[in-house]
Amino acid sequence: MAFSATPVALGEGLAKLRSIAAMYRTMWLPAWDAACQAGTTASIAQSWGINITQNLTQMQALADLPGMAQYARDQLNAQGYDIVAEYNTMKTALLAVRSWIAAGLQATGTFGADATTCAPTAASYTPAQLAPLRTLLAAAYNSIS
Repeated sequence: MAFSATPVALGEGLAKLRSIAAMYRTMWLPAWDAACQAGTTASIAQSWGINITQNLTQMQALADLPGMAQYARDQLNAQGYDIVAEYNTMKTALLAVRSWIAAGLQATGTFGADATTCAPTAASYTPAQLAPLRTLLAAAYNSIS
């Protein structure tokens, strides 16, 4: 007998999509904003970009399941609700955060080496340097309800 690789059911896919979005709204985005308020390092912020890349890849695969948009409207009992537009707004906001991390941190930081161990050290960023990122985090947060 072979391992069963049946496609993800729509109900399971919608639950996973909503779960990932809820993690951004309740945990990741507020934590990242708090880190920006205190100042953070490039390596930490870059891990946020990796988080977004990995989760959006999974979310897009689920969103692309045939019939997902109609199934979601049926489950929410809201036929007039444009869930595709709402998903795209959230995705665009998260991609803006990722893009700023990729471009903004490279432009404002430097990497060096520890004088004693020669281990690489990541640049640190002040809250003022991270202010544009905080604006994007707020937009991403507000794109999820």
